[in-house]
Amino acid sequence: MGREKLSEKKLIVMLKISNITKSFDGFFALDDVSLFVDQGVIHAVIGPNGAGKTTFFNIISGILAPDNGSVYFKGQNLAKIEPHKIVQLGIARSFQRVNIFPRKTVFENIQIALIARDQLHRSPFKKASNLFSEEVEELLKVVNLFEQVELRGGDLSHGMQKQLELAIALASQPKILLLDEPTAGMSLSETQSCIKLLKNIVQDRALTLLFTEHDMQVVFGMADYISVLHHGRLIASGPPSKIRENSEVKRVYLGNKAL
Repeated sequence: MGREKLSEKKLIVMLKISNITKSFDGFFALDDVSLFVDQGVIHAVIGPNGAGKTTFFNIISGILAPDNGSVYFKGQNLAKIEPHKIVQLGIARSFQRVNIFPRKTVFENIQIALIARDQLHRSPFKKASNLFSEEVEELLKVVNLFEQVELRGGDLSHGMQKQLELAIALASQPKILLLDEPTAGMSLSETQSCIKLLKNIVQDRALTLLFTEHDMQVVFGMADYISVLHHGRLIASGPPSKIRENSEVKRVYLGNKAL
């Protein structure tokens, strides 16, 4: 879509990043980056390794504080807000490396996320086996893991572990999902299934999706809007058609990548 094709609709900026700068020992991971993410849009952030994508996500999710600049979510300044409280506000995050409990069952992984969401304080002697069972089952159906409910997280395939991590993120009832390399390490069939799954979830749950990805077929097959980072600077933003033809983006990143 992008802002051009969405022009007939009233656009609502869900996430506004203004003049973000972050350096490490004199090296600028992000240098005066500003962009917006509209509500209901699938927005990709791409760029070469070292472009600043992970730092960018870490700042949005509160893991890192910017040296300068601001991040506003639905009009609220996220400065000095702890990561778990940012999750409670409606921002959920997945990581490039799968972040699950490998020794817990699929059911327990999601149940733990639901308990954390509702901040339940329970006696360690009281069984929690049935807590949120209906909601867990619903989430498992959403991410196509219902048949794996009793398996341990560590016994799942890589693609299924990504699906489980997605269910854990959805357990917090987010308004926006931040996904770092959602198809990394997946086979072609797993990647295709992941794309379809994410599109369905975004549409069915009226979510906004902000993601990073190196697979350009995934990016151009999913994204309504694309922002390109290079050496910590934002060099282009726009709908896929404009990014595909941008000479600077071609020079520093796309080259002959299949689109």
